[in-house]
Amino acid sequence: MAPPQRALEALCASPVQALHLIDLACRMGQLQPWSLMLHPERIALRPEAAQLHGLPGSGPWPLRELLGCYDEASAERLAHAIRACLRHGETFDLSLPLEALDGERLSVRWAGRAGDEGVVGVLRDDTAAAGESWRERTRQRYLAAMAGGATMRPLLASMIESFEARHPGAIGSILLVDQAAGTLHPCAAAGLPADLLSRLDGVRVGGEAESEGPCGLAAYGGQRIVVPDLAADARWPGFAALAAQHGLHACWSTPVPDVNGRALATFGVYYRSPRGPGPGELRDIDALVSLVGFAVSQSALLEDVRHLLDSAAEVICVFDDHGRFVRVNRAAESLWGRSPESLVGESVDLLVHPDDRARTREEMARVMGGIPAREFPNRNVTADGRVLHMLWSGTWSPENRRMYCFGRDVSAQRRAQAQMRLLERAVESSRSGVLIADARAGDFPLLYANAAMERMTGYPREAFAGRNCRFLQGADRDQPQRKLLREALKKGRECNVVLRNYRADGSLFWNELSLTPVRDEAGAITHVLAVSNDITERRRFEEDLARAISHDAVTELPRYAALEQSALPGKADGQADGGRWWLLFIDVDRFHGVNESMGDQIGDLALRQIAQRLRDTLGGSGRLSRFAGDEFVAVVPQLDRQAVVELAECLRSAVARPISGAPFELRLTASIGISGHPEHGRTPGELLRRAEAAMAQAKREGRDVVCVYSEATMQDFEDRLSLGVHLRGAVERDELELHYQPQFSAEDGSLSSFEALVRWTRSPLGPVPPGRFVPIAESLGLMPQVGGRVLELACRQWRAWQAADLPPVPLAINVSAQQILRADFAARVAETLAEHEIPRGALQFELTESSLMESLDRVRDTLDRLRDLGISLALDDFGTGYSSLAYLKRFAFDKLKIDRSFVSDLRSEGSDAAIARTIIAIGHELGMRVSAEGVETAEQMRLLRGLGCDELQGFLLGRPESAESQLELVRTGRIALDSL
Repeated sequence: MAPPQRALEALCASPVQALHLIDLACRMGQLQPWSLMLHPERIALRPEAAQLHGLPGSGPWPLRELLGCYDEASAERLAHAIRACLRHGETFDLSLPLEALDGERLSVRWAGRAGDEGVVGVLRDDTAAAGESWRERTRQRYLAAMAGGATMRPLLASMIESFEARHPGAIGSILLVDQAAGTLHPCAAAGLPADLLSRLDGVRVGGEAESEGPCGLAAYGGQRIVVPDLAADARWPGFAALAAQHGLHACWSTPVPDVNGRALATFGVYYRSPRGPGPGELRDIDALVSLVGFAVSQSALLEDVRHLLDSAAEVICVFDDHGRFVRVNRAAESLWGRSPESLVGESVDLLVHPDDRARTREEMARVMGGIPAREFPNRNVTADGRVLHMLWSGTWSPENRRMYCFGRDVSAQRRAQAQMRLLERAVESSRSGVLIADARAGDFPLLYANAAMERMTGYPREAFAGRNCRFLQGADRDQPQRKLLREALKKGRECNVVLRNYRADGSLFWNELSLTPVRDEAGAITHVLAVSNDITERRRFEEDLARAISHDAVTELPRYAALEQSALPGKADGQADGGRWWLLFIDVDRFHGVNESMGDQIGDLALRQIAQRLRDTLGGSGRLSRFAGDEFVAVVPQLDRQAVVELAECLRSAVARPISGAPFELRLTASIGISGHPEHGRTPGELLRRAEAAMAQAKREGRDVVCVYSEATMQDFEDRLSLGVHLRGAVERDELELHYQPQFSAEDGSLSSFEALVRWTRSPLGPVPPGRFVPIAESLGLMPQVGGRVLELACRQWRAWQAADLPPVPLAINVSAQQILRADFAARVAETLAEHEIPRGALQFELTESSLMESLDRVRDTLDRLRDLGISLALDDFGTGYSSLAYLKRFAFDKLKIDRSFVSDLRSEGSDAAIARTIIAIGHELGMRVSAEGVETAEQMRLLRGLGCDELQGFLLGRPESAESQLELVRTGRIALDSL
């Protein structure tokens, strides 16, 4: 085959035809050729380029007329580039801003080099790419800021500033929707006048009749409202008049929806002259609307965003002030070949190319100095030695001394840019296969094939010469799209087809083929240009993705969503009866403990065995799917109630068989809930909720139980769900408060401490007793948040009493197992103590035996760290659990609390008195103080004092009350025990 340039020249009968072929190739790449003649100095452009610049006629045009289309600085840059090209033979490549006739801001990219009689080159409307680059940079910037914990209002204000900087003259605003009141309130709108902001504060959300402006209507209808001229719109005369007073004449308002389509906010844009938005502005607005939606969503949505960041293809890193990794998302593994866990604590120098380390350190120092990084390039080295070209953005958080960086691999982009510098090299270096066939000879013999075709097919270039490209199809001729290909060739038109082709080694690949006819000056077709792309991986990915969507990777069971769509007897809309069938919700009891104690690998092995047992037990009786985590759903048709309960018992027994593997043996159980169609529901969704409610009832009945749905079960399930939803926001809404119950010395009645007891008195559902909401908080994993709030409130109150010059009284705080097991618990406690300046000895933590039973080494380490902070430890409710003396020895508590169950029936001669006497003796022998809870009668107090109990607590001595109600007791510091 001929070299690229000679091959192209050989295809054309004249230089004019060669230019025509180059022109065609430019059009395929969205490039516009241009040339500058010197005598006189005039420039020739294609009609599309002339129209882009608003040049009249058909040209060529004087160079000064073209330069007049640009602003002064841009015109001077282009003129200087052309002069340097003519004088020194330099090539140039630059992007210039251009304001179109309709006011839209464009970006035009010019490239040129010296020719025989002037300058020749290509230009391209780069507006879309520039806009997409801005939107991508903006997306990266604010996603990284949100991942770093940036607060909402400064973040939204920055988004408005960014939009206004990109679109001069625009004045942005973000109004938040108050869902309860149905009104809007300004959040970020620094450019709007104060009295207009005051008018916007409280604007009603409603239809045209109820709303008070475009923003209220946009939030109500969920669609963008564009008002090019407020004065000409009769819907809101009051708003238009106020806006006109401040010179605002155009308003576009876009709703910001949540995941359910409800408006969270509105994104408004104002202009001081009547005008409508351009396509680029709308794309920029839509990009920012998406980011605003992320910023104002509730905590659950923010958690989703964090997961999204962790699954992003780009790398997101957090560094400390020494340049060490603190956190990295999962993209690090695919990009650098290193797991995020292995990078934590490592220096950034581990990944940066040696030649770029000093420059990277300098840039990081600039960022830590408060100058954000934008598009900072460096090279990274992967675990297997590959060099990647990266582009980084970064910002510094002085509050927590962390640097948040967002990096993307631009290696492919750099390669593509290098390949496209010259048109001749672009064709030869293209990653797409390029073929040129002779249309004048019979059967379209091939004249040219680029290197990409060699790589794609495994055939050398010589194998293509003189042959029709159908030889790549081998004997596989029965392909419907071959007919489209033949018709396009016959009629001389463009076409796009996908064909099965075969490489030189016989392997199949899918070829996406685009054909374009090449015409001579007379319009006759002389050649055919074909561009080929191997889309085999894309097709395979689509097939794998479809499988991954419908089936679980661990158990190879269908996912419940796929089962619901394809295999359920009844239809999801409930219109068809579907006959009698049952839905079984199967939950493996306490399975999370397997993953935590033995690891995910053993957990997955157990799930696979359980799934196989359930499948074997079901046999042909029904269909099994994996719902989520350790939950399965089985659909069983055409059995009566007794038969389905017996089948469920068989499934339960199958799970209960031991699971063996070296070197472990697991014994698991399952709780199973059953709902039936049609008596328990008409749709799959209803039956699933009811089966899940029955499963939850089985859990409450002790687990390893089969339970059939009942109305009472569902009501309790929904009540717990409702309470759980409100409880999640109780901490943020400041609905929790503390009551304080005194504990007195049994010897002299002096006040020894207060126990801080949490109360939920400001719930939307009314006051909720602790016995109701604490178990729900534990089941939902909310105790760390609730406990953290209790510690915060207790420290505040202790500090408030000290500020009032009251005697220092220690506070006792109950701590849950969920708190103790968190690795950062002691550190969080230390931060709270330091924030409120709480001295050593001011706090005591009360723990139950259940909180000590898991991860003994971790618990002991945490308790040691708490003791180092000056916090004393009490073992609460002693005598009701295992009452393990080993715990008393292992953890060395300061106080032992006798449970109220031994105090309520206390008599001088009885088992409760014997138990109390024993506990007191044990506590004293181990050097601990002993306290008794639930003291409600003078006789109980007398007996406990006689047994040697050190401290007393109960309604007889004082009820839990607010801090204000306990002020007098704090001042006096004692009560007269003998008078009670």
